[in-house]
Amino acid sequence: PHEAGVRTICAPSTQTSFVAQLRKNMPLDVGIVYWVCLSAPCTSCFIPFHFGIKEFPSGFSSTGGSPSDEFYSTKIESPFEVDTLEAFWTFKNFQQKIDPAYGTKIASIKDKMVVIEEHAMKIQDQVEENALKLYTTDRVAASEMLFDYSNGVYHSAMEAMREVLSGK
Repeated sequence: PHEAGVRTICAPSTQTSFVAQLRKNMPLDVGIVYWVCLSAPCTSCFIPFHFGIKEFPSGFSSTGGSPSDEFYSTKIESPFEVDTLEAFWTFKNFQQKIDPAYGTKIASIKDKMVVIEEHAMKIQDQVEENALKLYTTDRVAASEMLFDYSNGVYHSAMEAMREVLSGK
């Protein structure tokens, strides 16, 4: 539980968390899935990324090193704006906005994020089945299909954050 007095992964200091889904019964490109959560999992969701994708969505890459404390504070304390090209900063900024109103906002964000994760898990088998059909003849197309799946979950999470903070 958030702020329960014991060290949990749901804390304002949580940068990322992940779950690795490892399966031997299929090619590693499809069978290994990295479910990553940027910021605390109680205010975010886990987004699936298959081992075989060519790249993460562009918002997950960074050209710089570690940010200064001043830059970090400026980014997370600025007004909330969804920026799909800055995944970490968008999720962290959202967490910063949710934490002060945690008691009144958590139900809303949790409901939305659970729907996103459940939908991702519900369609995962079909996406992977389709990717596996392509995999033997066209690995690039299979990779693109898996990327599109991840990118769709990512954009759904961004929209959910926007809706929570706008009161929808």
